Amino acid sequence: MSNENQPSNEELQGWRAAALAGDTDAMCNLGLVCFQNGQLTGSDSAERWWLAASREGHDDAMLNLGLLRYQQDRTEGEDSAEAWWSASADAGNVDAMCNLGLLRRVQERLDGEDSAEYWWAKAASEGNEDATYNLDVLRQELAS
Repeated sequence: MSNENQPSNEELQGWRAAALAGDTDAMCNLGLVCFQNGQLTGSDSAERWWLAASREGHDDAMLNLGLLRYQQDRTEGEDSAEAWWSASADAGNVDAMCNLGLLRRVQERLDGEDSAEYWWAKAASEGNEDATYNLDVLRQELAS
């Protein structure tokens, strides 16, 4: 993120005040800023803000927290990429559906219930082009 795209100190202060008052969009925004600044864990971090917003049901924060957990190699179990992407996908987040498809692919859960095929088909039906491509490739593999 270049400095011209960085929020001003005034904007950051406004987001902090709003986040502390319970605004989940502000929490998600602060998480993005922290992530872009390399503040991944700790008291003022991407993890802190995304976790707070995720616990309040913010699907983009759940998606982002899932990405952070994936980078930390926390893919299964409670508070994992899988758990947060599932919650985000259940809330209708198409990118989380696509990510679950990728995770299921890595886990070699290719078809059937809660599989790569299932999640990519669901995301593709919502217009996600990456999911459509991945689904086509997977179905070709399954057919051969």
